[in-house]
Amino acid sequence: GDLDGARRILQEAFKANSDSESIYLAAVKLESENDFVEHARILLTKARKLADTPKVWTKSAMLEWQQGQLNDALAILE
Repeated sequence: GDLDGARRILQEAFKANSDSESIYLAAVKLESENDFVEHARILLTKARKLADTPKVWTKSAMLEWQQGQLNDALAILE
């Protein structure tokens, strides 16, 4: 796939909807599925501040759990 093209599309979507849960989660999925886990973490940190929905917090904890970072996953949920 065209990772850079997908990133550009999501960047444009962010400009129009900077607090959209669905856009954040789509961007996180794109980054994590392409092994850019650190990018996904950065996006989720922003999402917790701007979108602040249960789904964003759950996805944040799940990402850390999938990476074997159990303490970080638990800290996110506290």
